Amino acid sequence: MNVDKIESTGDYVLTLSMNPGNNAFLDVSLSLEIKFLDVDRQVVAVDSKYVVLKPGGNQSVSLTLNIPSEFVPEGDLGKVQGYFQMTMSIRTLGDLIGLTQVMRIRSGGA
Repeated sequence: MNVDKIESTGDYVLTLSMNPGNNAFLDVSLSLEIKFLDVDRQVVAVDSKYVVLKPGGNQSVSLTLNIPSEFVPEGDLGKVQGYFQMTMSIRTLGDLIGLTQVMRIRSGGA
């Protein structure tokens, strides 16, 4: 994960980069989504990607969240109150078999 601050606006850009691979014998579809939710669990920023991984293959994936400065108290990302949520779905066998995992992390004592 990479974090950058846009000095002119005070907004933050969070980029999550990965390179998932498929060691199986069948195609695998991978759906990824990251969100930033405010303390009321309203969506502030979201990005998602969908990729199909061929057997023995891999693919670079990047997801980006733009966090507006109004959600960053005193310009300190450590004081942001809300939730970061990542949803990952992986499916195979013509989408007949799959798994979805949702991870939500609370930040700033929200």
